[in-house]
Parts: sequence; C-alpha cells; structure tokens
Amino acid sequence: MRQVHVGLLLMIGSAIVWSIVIAVLFDYIVNVLHSDLAFGEPIWVIDPLGFMVISVSSGIVFFLGLLAVFDDIIPRE
Repeated sequence: MRQVHVGLLLMIGSAIVWSIVIAVLFDYIVNVLHSDLAFGEPIWVIDPLGFMVISVSSGIVFFLGLLAVFDDIIPRE
C-alpha cells in the first residue's frame, strides 16, 4: 500500500468518524441532557467543549493524512 493511499484512508476515515461522532453527540445532548435546546442552536453552542475535543482530534488525524499525501506527491531530489 502506497503512502498516498494511507494518507487518503486517514483523511476519509477521520471525516467519516467526525461526522458519526458529532451526530451521536448531538443526539445525546438533544435527547438526554437538554431537550429544550433541540431547535435553533448549533452543536458548538450547546456543547462547545465536546465539539472542540472531537474536532481537534479528528483534525489532527486528517492533517497527518494530508501530510502523508503531500509527502508522497512532492518529488525528492
């Protein structure tokens, strides 16, 4: 498996995991913790700390995948 494939796998995987985890977090907060905030507020307003932890960790994995892709694409001298 080439390095570019690993990088793309990391990038796509982190985006999918981020989407699923944010959806689960939003569902849990809206249905269990704060049912009064179900409409009108985005997730980063309802739970900024949880959103930040999920986004930063997924962003780091995505960035590592991006570095792997660009490291494989850029020619070495």
